[in-house]
Amino acid sequence: MDELKLFRRKTGETIRKLRKASRLTQEKLAWMAEMSPTYLGEIERGTRNCSIDSIQKISKGLEIKMNALFRLIEEEENIVFPSLKPEVISYSKDKDGWKILISVSVKEDSLRD
Repeated sequence: MDELKLFRRKTGETIRKLRKASRLTQEKLAWMAEMSPTYLGEIERGTRNCSIDSIQKISKGLEIKMNALFRLIEEEENIVFPSLKPEVISYSKDKDGWKILISVSVKEDSLRD
């Protein structure tokens, strides 16, 4: 799979996880982001290339900053720390904001001096 397709898929998967953690339906988030549910569904499946404007509207609907959304996508892609292999385990949202549980695998030999 080429890098752009993989990035679209990971972007969509991250948006879907955040939407579900927020207990929002696709229809409700689409309404909040001023787009059709069909378009949002295509973004979530990674079959549609979307604009930065659409990402900004989705971020606003999810009540997450755009840069935080991109960091989550990068973490799922293992782009930020390729040697550490971070894995997002779960997302949850409460009155204080987003809680993200991340597991990090580290090779034993990388812990030695």
